[in-house]
Amino acid sequence: MSRVASAQEPVAPIGSRSLSLRASAFWIILAIYLALVIGFAWNRTPLAEVLAAIGILAAFAHAVLTYGWRDALALAAICVLITFAIGSGLAAFAGVMNGLYYNEINFGIGLYLGVIGFSAAIIGGLGSIYGAILGGFLFAALQTIGTVLLPFASAYKDVFAFAVVIAIMAWRPTGLIQEKISERV
Repeated sequence: MSRVASAQEPVAPIGSRSLSLRASAFWIILAIYLALVIGFAWNRTPLAEVLAAIGILAAFAHAVLTYGWRDALALAAICVLITFAIGSGLAAFAGVMNGLYYNEINFGIGLYLGVIGFSAAIIGGLGSIYGAILGGFLFAALQTIGTVLLPFASAYKDVFAFAVVIAIMAWRPTGLIQEKISERV
């Protein structure tokens, strides 16, 4: 009688459930890929330049003079729609990842994540995609350090992290990675 070896894949405990290491790696690789694609698109495409120019009144005034009011407003509306579509898609991806992690989805799940995400963007610098990513990692590290340093009061890990965010903002109001601003004379 021969034994049949079980080819069971190792699992990683994530939240209240376990994902296979292959599934965990897939989600992590997908998140890194999305971060790199958004970073590349924001730094090296004409669409990013147009989206940045819409926020500047002089560029909009130039578009009005060049194309007329109707076409300039249509261009602005399209850029705003594209921006909201990208943001909504990334928020949906984050919601799926969060739902997989905690094995639950409810209507208020994004509020806490929004506050943490905004704090991470402030730490890294509001004008830099990579700064926001760095801020997210730093905020997660601060929460972990808060849990380790205050084991008796690990419920205060967020208080510790937000206190450090306030200290960083007092030290560097523009964030750790500043927005690149070119001054024309």
